Amino acid sequence: MKKLYPILIIILLITCSCNKTPENKKVYKFEIIGKSDTILFKVNKSGEIFSKELLIGKFENNNTLKDNSNFILFNVEDGFLYDYNHNQIGEIDKNGKLENKNYTLEWNKKGEFIKDGKKSGIFLKPAHKILFKPATMLLYSYLEYDVTKN
Repeated sequence: MKKLYPILIIILLITCSCNKTPENKKVYKFEIIGKSDTILFKVNKSGEIFSKELLIGKFENNNTLKDNSNFILFNVEDGFLYDYNHNQIGEIDKNGKLENKNYTLEWNKKGEFIKDGKKSGIFLKPAHKILFKPATMLLYSYLEYDVTKN
């Protein structure tokens, strides 16, 4: 019976670790809405990103943004956002606040996009903290690289 306990503990540990899916591995659907309720970006539960019904990229997970060619545009590692050349863009926290030498991007509790402390009129729907980081990555890619021009 004593030999059975270590085996049961190992099986329990393996089962528990297999059932846990880290939040940063999941992809959630959301929309980024502009003025006049225009949908700027729509992300489905598969991570596909659409702008004006055109597929422009995909979230591999909550930390990796790719273009249509499956090329990694941005990735979050250890609290920092990196571009495709692994250049550090800035520090990004779990709530999607991105700070770099040029500006600060973040979301308020209502899901409104804030740039350098100024409201933008752009909203995230649903306004949920878990979506703030990927939404920031997406808006940053649009602001800096305009990923809608493929």
